[in-house]
Amino acid sequence: MKDHPLPDGENPGEFASIGSANMDMRSFRLNFEVNAFLYRNHSVKRLVEDFRQDISDSQQVMLNRYRQRKFHHRLYESVARLFSPLL
Repeated sequence: MKDHPLPDGENPGEFASIGSANMDMRSFRLNFEVNAFLYRNHSVKRLVEDFRQDISDSQQVMLNRYRQRKFHHRLYESVARLFSPLL
């Protein structure tokens, strides 16, 4: 997968946010979640490297192939969805 440019003025390795919070108002108000914001730190560089590795290891999911997945995969996903509020 090719590199995606960052928004203007942002340099890789300068800033990172890591944590459990989803970036929406419901999560901010209702859930007990936390994020750490890192700035110009060795950990930021490592996170950027790990993220880029995750991107290169990933595969694009095509909608038509996703819809054709096997029954036991769909069943497993449905059962897991039942327990998602507890995870």
